[in-house]
Amino acid sequence: MVEVGYRVDPAFRRRGYARRSLETLLHIARQHPDVRTVRATVSPDNAASRSLIADYGFVETGEQWDEEDGLEIIYEVSAEAESSHTSFASGSEMSRAMVAEVSRAWEILPRINAVAPGDFAAMREVLAELIGEELDPTVRVLPPFYPDGGHNLRFGRNVFVNHGCTAVVVGGIDIGDDVMIGPNVQLISGGHSLDPATRRSVCTCAPIRIGRGVWIGAGATILQGVTVGDDAVVAAGAVVTRDVAARALVGGVPARLMREL
Repeated sequence: MVEVGYRVDPAFRRRGYARRSLETLLHIARQHPDVRTVRATVSPDNAASRSLIADYGFVETGEQWDEEDGLEIIYEVSAEAESSHTSFASGSEMSRAMVAEVSRAWEILPRINAVAPGDFAAMREVLAELIGEELDPTVRVLPPFYPDGGHNLRFGRNVFVNHGCTAVVVGGIDIGDDVMIGPNVQLISGGHSLDPATRRSVCTCAPIRIGRGVWIGAGATILQGVTVGDDAVVAAGAVVTRDVAARALVGGVPARLMREL
């Protein structure tokens, strides 16, 4: 485990230096093969820093008392997982590529949702155009289906997607074999900065990976950067913000382990 920290002179705050400092520190930490966890400690009153580290997947794990700084909240993120999180500014090359992909998906979307329910072959045909490759003939997707792109979307074999699924694919969505997705599930691999100063100008994204044999219950939401392990179950209405272990049942908001399967 390694702890990272930085300070920005008050005269230079709200100019992006904190974000760039954190990105640099995380990059350095990733270069060390022995580092498994990255830690940061933040004062409970420092809302800006707490918002910033949340953008990079840090989660609260406890608190401590520092003789110099007083009470601090402890946040940690996996050194392996955090490398998949990306942020990009409006107008950047990545932003322009995302806008172009969303526009392309919007042109195809009316045809996706004009497919008759149960005509799975027709749905696979139009989804193949969106994704850029043929889907396995065992894939079954019911309309309405709301993807905002296709180049970062992958279906395994024997996948069933019930009606009303929303897929924000900017960060990538990988659906493994034998997965069942219930009605009105949301797969959200992108979002926005939590910092009010950059919320409309900075996007964040990270891949969603759904393992083999997973069942995602009706109305559940899977957020960016989450991996759901093989044969796990996500209960109806759950909001999943952290990785789910294989053969685990999770539920609630935010989702927590209910029991092992």
